[in-house]
Amino acid sequence: GTITDQIGMFSFTGLTTDQSTAMVEKYSIYMTANGRISVCGLTEKNVEYVADSIKECVENIEIHMQEDKMNLFQ
Repeated sequence: GTITDQIGMFSFTGLTTDQSTAMVEKYSIYMTANGRISVCGLTEKNVEYVADSIKECVENIEIHMQEDKMNLFQ
């Protein structure tokens, strides 16, 4: 389910392990490898940055992984 369907201070984002790793390494947004994040850490000041970072990872990380896999078979 979505963040609004979940209860508690932690929520699963639905990000893959590679996307979660990119969130930590590239954007310094800390979460577990399975995409669980503390929603208590979201504020009016950082929520747009977090959302933009998630968008960037969702749109680009899987694409690069697919390209890398395709290059292995060439």
